[in-house]
This record gives sequence, structure tokens and C-alpha cells, in this order.
Amino acid sequence: MRICIKYLLLFGFIFSHPIKPLLAQPMETPIQGCTIKSDNIEKGFSIIKEFSNPEGCTFEHTFSHNSVDYLLNVDLYADENPNSKIEVINTNNNQKYTFEIPVFVWVTALDIHFLNLYHKNKPSLVIDYSHSSQGTGGCYTDITFYDASLPSGYDKVSAEQVNLGDSEGAIRTCFEYEDIDGDGIVEVLGHDFRFGYKFSSGAGSGLPKKVMKLKSNGLVDVSKNYKGFLRKQASDFWKNVLYESRAQSYYYYGQMAGYMAVKSLLGEYKEAKSLVNKRIQADGQRNTTEAKEFLSEIDSFLRKTKYLK
Repeated sequence: MRICIKYLLLFGFIFSHPIKPLLAQPMETPIQGCTIKSDNIEKGFSIIKEFSNPEGCTFEHTFSHNSVDYLLNVDLYADENPNSKIEVINTNNNQKYTFEIPVFVWVTALDIHFLNLYHKNKPSLVIDYSHSSQGTGGCYTDITFYDASLPSGYDKVSAEQVNLGDSEGAIRTCFEYEDIDGDGIVEVLGHDFRFGYKFSSGAGSGLPKKVMKLKSNGLVDVSKNYKGFLRKQASDFWKNVLYESRAQSYYYYGQMAGYMAVKSLLGEYKEAKSLVNKRIQADGQRNTTEAKEFLSEIDSFLRKTKYLK
């Protein structure tokens, strides 16, 4: 049986809560083997698999905003199931798309929402997906944008496609959204997980964030246009280096790598390398194995990852 979210959310709460504008309230509602979480169902929601329930869920929902209308037919089955999918229908032009869900387990992150990614007044429909614990908390490994202005009507992006991760690696990239310049159009921020575990432990790794915008030809790296954002990153990386230095732990090579990467995007690589060398010398780490490995590998790694030409 297909269930419409709008009505389930409304009638699922009406008997236990005073009558209020429910759709504007944060809510958490069970649908079969899933839980729907939302701060405002008209703008977006998350789908979470019930931990103890072996079933998935089936329902439909319509997003409408400023003459943009999408109907979603959601069919989710537990674990790995080739039938798990979300059918996306642009009701303005009847274009249909299928978003496949390879794995739906209790750590799956699946968010569906409207964001102003391409137009200020006409939001794009966005489906974010991750099937590992790294995907929770607003961090996603795969994203798909649906917008009638795009030549194919949609664009699916993963880490490998935007040079932010390796499909064979243990950790893939993490995408977030933020309107950095306040122009009403949201930028996509990608954490570069190629830096993960490269020069330190996972916790000590410095992952540069790249800034991307959705264009007609897909997601485009525009990081170098956001110098203030890059300088803030570089400053934060260096603060972490100094913190480790004061603590005399010297597990700071991952943070140094992130610092040098961002400074390279600013065209300030020589300055960054000089500062790093002085810090290592001042801390008496010049002859350690860690320092030698870092200094011998960082240049080639930054060239390989296209931060340094």
C-alpha cells in the first residue's frame, strides 16, 4: 500500500497534540519499517531505517515550490535489494528518473530536500545518500540534483567524479551545503578524503574543503574564487598544528598537509612550506621518521591531487 507522507504526518499526530500548523514543526514519524524526520516537510525530510524492523517502507510525497513540482514514489527494502529505489517525476514536464538505493540499513543516511543550487528563486530537488556511518550528521557520499535547467534534468555526483576521493579507498568524500557568499544560492562543500590517513591517523587528518557550484555542465570546482573561505581554512589548520606543538604530541602532519594544500590554492605554497619547515625545526622533529616521510612525500602528493602545479 502506498502512503502519502503529508496525510500520515497530519493524522498521525492530531489525536495526541493540540491542533497547530504541524507541517512547520519538527517531527519524527514511523512509516512501516522507516522513520521520517523533518523540521519542515515542505522543504525536506530524512528517511531512517528502524533498527529492529526487517522491513523497509513504501510511500509517496509531492514537493512544490515556486512552480517547481516533483512527485516522489519511494520503495525501500531492508539491506541489499535491487528493488530499492526512489522514482522522481517532474510533474511540470512528466520527466521520470530512478534513484537506486544500493543498501538500506540502519546507518544509511538518506535525505531529500529543496535547495537553491542553480537558481535563487527556483530550488533544485536534492537526494543525498550514504550507506555508512560516515554519512550521518549532514554528511553524504553521493548526491543527485534534479533541476529542469540541466540538460538531462539531473546530475549525479560521487567523490571520484569531482576528484575528492578514491572509489577503492576505505573512506569516501563528504558533501555539505552552505551559502558562503550570501547570494541566496547554496554552494556545495566537498571534504577531500584523499587526505584521510595519508599523513596521520583518521582523527588527525586535515581534510581540505573544496567549494563547488552547480552549473549547466554539472558540479564545478570554484574554490579559488572564495579566498576568504580558503584563508579561514588555512588559519584553522595552522591553529591545530600549533595546538599539537604546544602539547608536544607532534601528531600534526595531517594538519600540515591540509594547511599546505589550501595555501597552494591561494598561490602561497612557498610561504606555507617555509613555515612548516620552521615549525618542524623549532620542535626538534627534523630527524624523526615521521618528519622525513612527510617532507619527502608532500610535494608529489599535492601535485597528484592537483593542489600544486
